[in-house]
Amino acid sequence: MNAPHPLQGELLAEDNFLSLEQLCRSCAMPTEHILLLVEEGIIEPHNPTGEAASEQWHFHWRSVSRVRTSARLQQDLGLNLAGVGLALELLDRITQLSAVCNRSLTRKTYSPCSTGSVNGPVTGAVI
Repeated sequence: MNAPHPLQGELLAEDNFLSLEQLCRSCAMPTEHILLLVEEGIIEPHNPTGEAASEQWHFHWRSVSRVRTSARLQQDLGLNLAGVGLALELLDRITQLSAVCNRSLTRKTYSPCSTGSVNGPVTGAVI
């Protein structure tokens, strides 16, 4: 039996960026798939030089999670890239709304996320 391989990783600072090659390697994805995600607007390259060549692109470290999530959505749910983009937008929106609710509950003030108000329970919210 083979000995287990130790996991290796690198801690990234908030402002760290990955090259296209590093992103591909981190996500175990071919370059062509990453380019499709960029075309669909699922991830965005950071390109401070303004050059169009993808070799000059850099991606925020959070792109790793987004690429991996997109792969799971495609594999597990059979979504196409447009569906993946929509699902990720909705997941982002849920995360934003959850953060707003958590901040409101921490401050103990009324929010659309509260279970009730002075006038009775909240029956619905428009997003």
